[in-house]
Amino acid sequence: GCVFEGADRSRARCRFCTSLAPGQGSLTGQVMMELGLFTGYAFDTASISSLLANTRLKRIDQDQGKTQVYVDYLKGGEELCIVYDIIQQLVTQNLQPVPHLVYEYYSPDRKGAAMGHVADTYEGAGLAKALGEPGAHVGPVG
Repeated sequence: GCVFEGADRSRARCRFCTSLAPGQGSLTGQVMMELGLFTGYAFDTASISSLLANTRLKRIDQDQGKTQVYVDYLKGGEELCIVYDIIQQLVTQNLQPVPHLVYEYYSPDRKGAAMGHVADTYEGAGLAKALGEPGAHVGPVG
């Protein structure tokens, strides 16, 4: 989920987490994380680029309102979170949730999905999803 930074709502800090659902094994192959984008906002390219400091993140592609993050692997019992910023480009009202998707690249049937929200507080925005068990791991941003 995303949390606004400042009263003018021109920036937000976002966090996307994923993990393997129980019973899905101890290790995956390459995983894709697709991050949706709220209407009127753009990804902060500096914060997206800085994600590559995580050695498990191999590549990042941006295209028409979403960002695809290529993750080398996920381990069972471990949560992988990425944090990035978005910047307002156009003033919009009533922001709607955006879809986020995570799936194993070579086994796309192993997937999870969630809707990302933006809020004024961490308690109001939450997103985490377990790969392989839709709806399994949803919790607050902390």
